[in-house]
Amino acid sequence: MKQILCFLAIIMFLLVSSQAWSQDVGSLQCGMAQEAAQDAVASGGPYKTFGQMVRTVVQTATPYFHEDDITVECHGCIVSQFAKNIPIAEQKPCGLLSNMVQSMQIEQ
Repeated sequence: MKQILCFLAIIMFLLVSSQAWSQDVGSLQCGMAQEAAQDAVASGGPYKTFGQMVRTVVQTATPYFHEDDITVECHGCIVSQFAKNIPIAEQKPCGLLSNMVQSMQIEQ
């Protein structure tokens, strides 16, 4: 009985970790969340304070996290770049961006 429970626990761990890996930094979902945050900031200004801009990013990215579309690492990648006041044009991609996906589809 112990062996069966241990085996089931290992299977569950592998399933959960593989799901989290597919949604992590570098994934399409992470890129979509980053684009949504960038679009929200670009269309929501001017902001009276820096904190209002960062709050917009958090409010945009957090639903993706709560719906398990992105991991905490992805969320942190998105929010930290805005919190460090990195301009959108200079931000590193946290995931695949839709324009990257479109260009890969065109090449095929």
